[in-house]
Amino acid sequence: MEERILIVDDDITFALMLRTWLSKRGFGVGTASSVAAARTALEAGGFSLVLSDMRLPDEDGIALLQWMAGAGVAAPVIVMTSYAEIQNAVRCMKLGARDYVAKPVNPDELLKKIREALDVPAAPAAKSASKPAPRAAGSFSEQPLNYIEGRSDAARQLYEHIRLVAPTNMSVLVNGASGTGKTITMKVMAESFSDAGVPVFLCDVKGDVAGICAPGVSSEGMEKRIDRFGLRGSFAYKGYPTTFWDIYQTGGHAVRATVSDMGPELLSRILSLTPAQEGILHIVFRIADDKGLLLLDLKDLRAMLNYVSEHRAEYMMTYGNITPQSVAAILRALLPLEQQGGDLFFGEPPLDIYDWMRTDADGRGMVNVLDCVKLVQNPTLYASFLLWMLSELFESLPEAGDLEKPKLVFFFDEAHTLFRDAPAVLVQKIEQTVKLIRSKGVGVFFVTQSPSDIPDAVLAQLSNRVQHALRAYTPAELKAVRVAAQAFRANPAFRAEDAILELSVGEALTSFLDEQGVPTIVQRTKIVCPQSLMGAPEPMARMKAMLHDGMEKYDDAADNLSAYEVLTEQADAAALEKQREEERLAQEKAAAEAEKQRAKEEAAEEKRRQKLEDEERRRAQKLEDEERRRAQKLEDEARRRAERAAEAEQKKLERQREREAAAAKKKAERLQSKIETQLVSAGGRILRRGLLGILKR
Repeated sequence: MEERILIVDDDITFALMLRTWLSKRGFGVGTASSVAAARTALEAGGFSLVLSDMRLPDEDGIALLQWMAGAGVAAPVIVMTSYAEIQNAVRCMKLGARDYVAKPVNPDELLKKIREALDVPAAPAAKSASKPAPRAAGSFSEQPLNYIEGRSDAARQLYEHIRLVAPTNMSVLVNGASGTGKTITMKVMAESFSDAGVPVFLCDVKGDVAGICAPGVSSEGMEKRIDRFGLRGSFAYKGYPTTFWDIYQTGGHAVRATVSDMGPELLSRILSLTPAQEGILHIVFRIADDKGLLLLDLKDLRAMLNYVSEHRAEYMMTYGNITPQSVAAILRALLPLEQQGGDLFFGEPPLDIYDWMRTDADGRGMVNVLDCVKLVQNPTLYASFLLWMLSELFESLPEAGDLEKPKLVFFFDEAHTLFRDAPAVLVQKIEQTVKLIRSKGVGVFFVTQSPSDIPDAVLAQLSNRVQHALRAYTPAELKAVRVAAQAFRANPAFRAEDAILELSVGEALTSFLDEQGVPTIVQRTKIVCPQSLMGAPEPMARMKAMLHDGMEKYDDAADNLSAYEVLTEQADAAALEKQREEERLAQEKAAAEAEKQRAKEEAAEEKRRQKLEDEERRRAQKLEDEERRRAQKLEDEARRRAERAAEAEQKKLERQREREAAAAKKKAERLQSKIETQLVSAGGRILRRGLLGILKR
């Protein structure tokens, strides 16, 4: 029967090419360009395998896997993506994906994975894609762990060969120039501890330590070293049980701690706070404790700082002075930590330090690899992590005394990065760790280029030394070589100073404390080759290690009820109450405004009515006035007519009198004229004058 494959990819060209290629190899092929189309095709049935791209137009490959699990579609899935990322790969595998390949796809590799997937019966679909089958905490494989020490002949022989360079329960300095084999020594030590059943913690600063999860690759040089050390019968290239950790959550499981775990004192030192600011931070933590508020992540701390600042008047009399300026300074100091990734480090679920102290089903110690490539570039966050880790070790681990082998061994590669621009509290904590950690059953190894990279207070505690070659071309470098040689107990067989300059790659001077605590004489020691891969592993190897290490509980962050949520809820409740109060006041104001408006309208209505009445009264008064004016006018007119008539009559009488007077005058003038005429004519001048005088009188 023909095996049918469904290709789910929105790259039409690639899908057609892949379809043609698979068809030529005898497969029936269908295509879909989206998750929705893939669901339709799979519901119709008939497909034996699914090749799905990670990034699709509507949803992603993870969504398709989740749907298939819920719908009971049992066809195996191989995920393809151009965005190769460990975390996505792990999620796909946990959701049921058979395998994971990166684009551009290697045809031969893809065909191999397809045939492997079709040859293996598909596992029944899970009831829920969001809840994978439970696995015992701390497990490395599907089998339960038995926490027993490995006792195989090979393990004992290898451990015996390198026991001089892998002491137990000690603080050790491994140093030497770049390229002289320090990383080889560190990996060999880590491997030997793992084979002896001792868990290991490695800081991977350069990205090459992660290869411990994969088997080494044979080379001519390594084969010669195997024969030289007589390991041919017991040496085998192999990977070691590895758990990858990454604060930035890209190359490993998340490493988290809560703000409460860090505490105000360490946090103050990391943030370089003043004594006054540190005091306020202590107050903030105390108030949080008193109120039962959990400080889990940075947003909890920010919320608590803002809360205390807003309510400082309420707390000042109980806890002391709280100034807004100091609170603001603390908030500013949190910014660099947050920008460097503090929001990823602080939170839940917090790391259980005992998850670093596990063995696999074969009794080999778990190798915990912390990706520090990016971390060391962010000194504030790096210091925060180290301080938390060292404090957690002291607080969590009981006193153990002298043990046959340590509970845990730490390797700090490129140890100078620990102390570069490190806060004083970190140096003090490391010094304390080196002095006291032995009683906790923990070994600490520092790997660096020169002893001068280590502070004197810490260096004084490192009586166990592995010295690789140093290069000396200047007087200062020659002095450093002499100082390094003088740190060893002399061996009459050779001069340590000369040997340090002559050591080849993979060769070192070693000196360790004996059972009485006395340094042994320096020895010239050959370092065996590591059994694991030197260099970075393939992404698939890292992904498979993460898939089966039992630490998936740390992959998804939890945002539990804490100070931020409580204070936000309280603030929201206060805001709601304030809103309700404002609404009540607004309603009361509206009612008052309505009452005021009603009164205003009533007043306006009364005013309008009064105005109408006034207008009516004015109209009536106006009519009355007009009527009175008309009567007065008529009366005045009648009076004026009477006066005019009387005046006319008077004028008539006056004119009559004037006419009569004028007539009398005219008559007198005529009479006078007549008399004058008569007098003239009579010719009597004297008589005329006398007569005129009489008449005038």
